[in-house]
Amino acid sequence: MIDRFRTRKNGIPAATVAGIYATIVLIISLAVLIALLGGKDSVALWPLWLITSPLGFIVNWLLSYISFDGIPEEQRWAIPIVHWIFLLISGLLQAWFLWLLFRGPRLEQPNKSK
Repeated sequence: MIDRFRTRKNGIPAATVAGIYATIVLIISLAVLIALLGGKDSVALWPLWLITSPLGFIVNWLLSYISFDGIPEEQRWAIPIVHWIFLLISGLLQAWFLWLLFRGPRLEQPNKSK
């Protein structure tokens, strides 16, 4: 797996940055999920929303246009969980974008002849 990162000019540093960011997103996501399952309302999502910016803003903007009026009252507890899932996905997607942004051009490989 490391060899894949070595084929790029900045592959290993880019993977390190992306990995650290993904780890931070996962840790904050876990803390937010524990808070949500512990009975906190959707205000507990703001740390995850901040760390996943700018895609987190887009997720919030898109979810603001969804009407949740048709959901029965006893199932409304799942709305913040669904929001959490979308924020987690956007954070991990941003980690991949960071790797793409910082990895640099592909290095020339010498021809391996037999």
